[in-house]
Amino acid sequence: MINTIAVIVTYGDRFVFLEQVVRAAVKEGVSQVWIVDNASVAESKRQISSLTSELGNVTVFTNESNLGTAGAYSLVLDHAFRLQDEFCLWFLDDDNCPRSGCLGALHSAYSLLSEDFARPVLYCYRGNHWRDDLLAVSTGLIKGPVANGFCGFDIVSYLGGKLGGKRATPDENDIQFPVIKVKYGPYGGLFTHVDNLREIGLPKKEFFVYADDHEYTIRFSKLGIKQFLVYSSQIEDLDMSFKEGEDIFSPNISLFKLFYSFRNTAYFYNSIKTNSYKYHLNRISFFLIICYWGFFKFLKKPAFIYGRIKFLFSAVRLGEKGVFTVVPGSFE
Repeated sequence: MINTIAVIVTYGDRFVFLEQVVRAAVKEGVSQVWIVDNASVAESKRQISSLTSELGNVTVFTNESNLGTAGAYSLVLDHAFRLQDEFCLWFLDDDNCPRSGCLGALHSAYSLLSEDFARPVLYCYRGNHWRDDLLAVSTGLIKGPVANGFCGFDIVSYLGGKLGGKRATPDENDIQFPVIKVKYGPYGGLFTHVDNLREIGLPKKEFFVYADDHEYTIRFSKLGIKQFLVYSSQIEDLDMSFKEGEDIFSPNISLFKLFYSFRNTAYFYNSIKTNSYKYHLNRISFFLIICYWGFFKFLKKPAFIYGRIKFLFSAVRLGEKGVFTVVPGSFE
């Protein structure tokens, strides 16, 4: 049995999700649970304390302010790097509930893959909500950043999808690659030996949230550390950050989410581009399409649409310049 510590970041009033994840992780057989409390509300703090007393193998790292996922993981990893023990870390969002057998499948895959790859990095499968996971295990699509894409957008792929018509979505009967290489992955479901994490260092705290996991985990690929998605290790997302049907012109969508997702993703893709021509072609195409979408709503809400597009331009420019000075919470 591999000594495994589950690391879970929570914030606000989310104990209803956190408790399910902690109990599931303990049931799966983790040796410890580390909870990073990113300024939860008072009632959640009380409930976390009660859960800690009940379970006994739970340690809480408390932040007086919300440091975002990047800051929270940076804090707990700084602690982990100082320990001398041999262990693996299993990252879970506070709404990533492991299904039965999830950790056992990771342990089995880790032992098997270790015969050919030193200390592999593994990810749990989240195909019920993340289409890229389903495409990877069903079609062999390698998860990774779009080459010279802008914020993940590629005009050739976009036009191909439009002209090619709607393709059928694979289902659970089409699984052909139960273990498949990937180039990066999310924090939620990440499993690896602490020494791999020591090699790539700490996350960029300036990212705060969104795309920080992609920037962090692509460092494994840059160092030649192999990463794999494991279909038999499944977690269920209890809550979705971006609700279905939301887009950048939705009046109720959080500007906080929009800003950090666009700023950080712009920084990430600009930093890994290898062809400036293709990158800028995708950048221009993306904003032309955004403006086209906005045109049909402009007559009804001209000030709102203009302000939203200007807001996105601003976030992108800051990201591409590597400017991380905006204070979290300033959009609330």
